[in-house]
Amino acid sequence: MKHRVSKGAPAELPAIVRKMGRKIADLGGSGEPVTQADLLTDFSAAAIDQHIEAARGYARHLLGDRVAA
Repeated sequence: MKHRVSKGAPAELPAIVRKMGRKIADLGGSGEPVTQADLLTDFSAAAIDQHIEAARGYARHLLGDRVAA
């Protein structure tokens, strides 16, 4: 799996948010919407509920403001 390389990750974001954001960016890079079900293989439902909005914002940052999720 290829990770997007861009500007450095904001240090104030928790590691799980950055990891989830990279996963969303990888899955959503083709333009397809990413659902919570797509993330359940790597993250718990509680973690998704808690961090999804911040992770989507980070994914948008990685993708250069294209639709990330």
